[in-house]
Amino acid sequence: MTQVAPRSSRSITCREVVADHRSPDSVLVGLDRVRLCNIGTTVDPYHVAKRLIIHEDRITVFNEPLISGKRSDAQRSAEKHLSRGRYNGFISPATARILRKRLEGWINCIIHNAKECGERWRPRHSKLSFVTLTLPAPQMHSDQELRRGALDRFITDLRRSMLVQEYFWKAEAQENGNVHYHLLVDRFVAKDQLDRLWAKQMERLGYMDQFRARHGSKVPPMVNVKVCPANMSLVQYVMKYVTKRPIKIPSFAIVNGLRVKTSRHWAKSHDQFGEVVWKHCRPISGRVWGSSDGIKQVSVQREYMTYRNEDFLAIIDWLPWFRKDQREHVTIYYGNVSKELEAFCPILYADYVNHHLQTYAKLYPKDWHPPMRSRSRPFPVVGLARAA
Repeated sequence: MTQVAPRSSRSITCREVVADHRSPDSVLVGLDRVRLCNIGTTVDPYHVAKRLIIHEDRITVFNEPLISGKRSDAQRSAEKHLSRGRYNGFISPATARILRKRLEGWINCIIHNAKECGERWRPRHSKLSFVTLTLPAPQMHSDQELRRGALDRFITDLRRSMLVQEYFWKAEAQENGNVHYHLLVDRFVAKDQLDRLWAKQMERLGYMDQFRARHGSKVPPMVNVKVCPANMSLVQYVMKYVTKRPIKIPSFAIVNGLRVKTSRHWAKSHDQFGEVVWKHCRPISGRVWGSSDGIKQVSVQREYMTYRNEDFLAIIDWLPWFRKDQREHVTIYYGNVSKELEAFCPILYADYVNHHLQTYAKLYPKDWHPPMRSRSRPFPVVGLARAA
């Protein structure tokens, strides 16, 4: 008879142990455990990450997908509603948003560099001029012919004789039907020099002869120049002309006994008494705006959400002079962002200034000088090297 050995009362228990090779001291005193010291990006590598677009007068917070997937059927079906390739003679809202980022980054880089230089030296590109060019007589050429034959040549003369490097222009139609141009250049130019260069192009196209035949030997008022202020009002003033978009109102007319649809564009303005006046505005044939190649590489500050940014957004959310616009996919905080950054978070303000100084160093490497540490901004500017 076979005897079965009795089962032992002792049992074996398997326990899973996770090895941690860090010393206890490094775990306890690590800065990544402290919330205010962790200024790294809080990014989820598998889904989306919060991004910030920091303007002078607003902060935009949105979710950015880190892994771009395939296009859905709804996205493919929506392509038929796109107006790409259909030119209407005005700047679209999407283009206006892109231009705002470029112009604001360009204007602020010049303003902040001039503040950093102070009285030590005055850079060549430390001021901006807003120039308006008009025709002295009724328009005889098309908009495209005027742009190629007058505006492009005028800008070439500005860059050669006046040492203008970066520029931006936009074309508009006046009430009398003539086209006129708004031009923003990166340095101060005297009005008599602008009159001479623009009159040269008008003389070549025959507009000066047409003006003399009507008014004699008088000098026509063709050029208006303004020295732009070094604050946010400059961006708002320029964007008023850039984002101006008339409203298309359909109308009808009787042509040969048939009712024909004739849509017209109307722009809203104000008269001398402050009343709203609607005026007809014709579209521009050809390009509406243009800029130098350097401005196309400029933008405002963009960064991922950090703990320090979260604290700053929590502060401005309680400020009564800030307005919060909560939308479906984006949150916008409206207010004087640079002023509050300097008051509540000097480190973020130093990063904000660094971004614009780096932009200036890329655009104007020969005129840029490394800034110095001051009492108003005790944090040094990092990430910049003296340009050759």
